[in-house]
Amino acid sequence: MDIEFAQDNRFMAVFFKSGKIVIINKERPGEFSPVKNIDYELPNQNYCSLSFSIDSALLANISSNANTITVWETRNFSLRYHLDITGDIIS
Repeated sequence: MDIEFAQDNRFMAVFFKSGKIVIINKERPGEFSPVKNIDYELPNQNYCSLSFSIDSALLANISSNANTITVWETRNFSLRYHLDITGDIIS
């Protein structure tokens, strides 16, 4: 499980090994209900990474053995970029 907080502290993103990213809006005091569940195909149980952009406008994710990078807009958590990096190695 990987947990990442947005730079502006609005959101918390949790990546579960089951292949689900759960986004929680921290601006709602006392509420920890998800604002978005993103299903992510996880090719193995290797390390997974989440990262918000400095301005908290984007959320990116990858696993150490995946061949794709996905980038989501935090305005409505719609998919903005889907990069297929088959054959390349990311470290």
